[in-house]
Amino acid sequence: MFVDAKQRAVVTNIAYDKDNKPLRRYCAEPSPDALSAFAAKAGLDVSVPTKGDIGYSQAFSEGAASIGLRTQSIQLLRDIMFTNCEAFINAGVTEFGLETLQRRFQSTMVAVLAIEQLTGAVKAPAVTISGQAGGTNADVLGDAIKLVEVASASLQAAQSSEDSAAANAKTAKQELEDFKKKNPADTSSDDYIAAKTKADKADATLKTAKELTQTRRTDLAEAKAVRAAAGTTGGSMSNAVFAVEPARAPVDAATAQHISQAVTKIVESTLELGFGREVCTTLFGQMISQSVTERKKELLQNAEALRKSCLHFLDQDARLAEAAVRRAELQIDLAQRSFEMLGRILNMVAMKQVSAADGTTMIAALRESTGAIVKNMEVDDVKAKVFLKLQNFPVLSKFGVPSTAQ
Repeated sequence: MFVDAKQRAVVTNIAYDKDNKPLRRYCAEPSPDALSAFAAKAGLDVSVPTKGDIGYSQAFSEGAASIGLRTQSIQLLRDIMFTNCEAFINAGVTEFGLETLQRRFQSTMVAVLAIEQLTGAVKAPAVTISGQAGGTNADVLGDAIKLVEVASASLQAAQSSEDSAAANAKTAKQELEDFKKKNPADTSSDDYIAAKTKADKADATLKTAKELTQTRRTDLAEAKAVRAAAGTTGGSMSNAVFAVEPARAPVDAATAQHISQAVTKIVESTLELGFGREVCTTLFGQMISQSVTERKKELLQNAEALRKSCLHFLDQDARLAEAAVRRAELQIDLAQRSFEMLGRILNMVAMKQVSAADGTTMIAALRESTGAIVKNMEVDDVKAKVFLKLQNFPVLSKFGVPSTAQ
């Protein structure tokens, strides 16, 4: 079982044709969802022969990331294609059945993708997973431990110096305060200056001691980090990063209703599709690929009747398509005539060749014709109910009102 793009599987099985000859069939594994990267590092340290020490270290790391756009529709379509192939190589469906499924799959794919574009794709966010590991030898770890010990001792010494400086500063400050209480008016004598100078020096010494203590504390933290890195002989860590998908803006009620109606029409159209044309095409394709002997066997099993039925079906289907095209052409022609007549009526009203009332009546008749065309009314009905009414206006007759013959 392969779970990433570094390696792909090809599923295969042996089938037998009608002559009992072996035939190997293949199915490629669906496209992977993830891509991973692997890295390794190793090191060997050997000391001088007299010491007899040897050290070895190694580290491995691997990261994975999802690739491609994985929406629910893409996932569904991908799995359907692979499942059809698996069913075929395992004799779950015949060649005829597989070809039929593949033909119908095209219509299903168009419907599913159209619905997804209308309603919005739902997909998981892209994820990146990384891992790290490392290893060191004993000498490096020993040096790191010594470094921590030295840094810890330095911090203790600095802390002691800071404590001593703090005590001296407190004493000098207290002596200065006591002198001020006894001699409140004295601000220039030698005793005052000496006490003030002593207090200032003590404060400066304390400040320097605090800075040194902070520096030693930082050194100790860095030494501990080095020791932790050197001591990772078999440790590892991993993290995951998820891509942030922008939120889809909400739609209003009217838009949601239109989307719902569009989706309903797509589903109904897909479910009502007739696959007779595809079935007949598959049948003829297989008959062409058969040998003469095989074709005779099929004919003996009433295949000829099925072939004739398919020919009749395809002929009727073609006739219906031609009739639909002709009907559309006639409707377009009637619509063009209606718009031309509308322009003439408006022009005659503007030129006062007809009254506004008659013009309104004629426009109403044209509107009725346009509505009839939109409602797919039969062409003869449009002529009888609409254009014959227009012919009752003598002023329009000479301008080319369509007749029943037209």
